[in-house]
Amino acid sequence: MAVVGDERPAKLPKMGSFAGRFAFMSKYLDDLLFVIGAALVSTGAGMIYPPAAFIVAGVFCIAGAVLVARASQPNVPIPPQQVSRDPD
Repeated sequence: MAVVGDERPAKLPKMGSFAGRFAFMSKYLDDLLFVIGAALVSTGAGMIYPPAAFIVAGVFCIAGAVLVARASQPNVPIPPQQVSRDPD
């Protein structure tokens, strides 16, 4: 007997193998590395000059917001340009 909304999730790779772990983690690896890198750069800037940490963190927040906004826009195909071949 099926319950309404009882949908099976997509089959995930086996987590016992290294390849399975990497395949599961590769979906979020770029985002994770971006966040860790931003935190390390802003921490390093803060060790040199404390107000610079807030400036660098703000720049990374703005860059992240731009990337999220661009990713959420629908892909609109660019129409091909019409090339006129008029003989002169």
